[in-house]
Amino acid sequence: MKISWQSKATIYRKSAGTNIYGEPTLSFAGKSPVGFVKFIESYDKSSVRADSSASGGKADIDLFDAVLIFPKTANLKIDDVLLIEGVKLEVKRVHNRFGLRGKPGHFEVGANLWVFQ
Repeated sequence: MKISWQSKATIYRKSAGTNIYGEPTLSFAGKSPVGFVKFIESYDKSSVRADSSASGGKADIDLFDAVLIFPKTANLKIDDVLLIEGVKLEVKRVHNRFGLRGKPGHFEVGANLWVFQ
């Protein structure tokens, strides 16, 4: 698959230890090219209704602030922190997409803005 990578991502892995503020310490895990599918820089979420009635039902879907694609060579794990274009994102889903006809695939990554709490 011929992908035109749009930016570079720095990947950090959370360690078990914490700093003096109680935040997890981050260790460098690598750099990787990245492609953007969706990238929304926002802190508020809107509710999604499953139906148009007044039942207040909610749809069961994944909502991410960013959906990105990475090459298969990327060293990614869930809960890693990505630094892309000055924005920190936390990886919440890594989905393996397979290539067709012998071509390499890629990883589809769902990530949310990372704000340590």
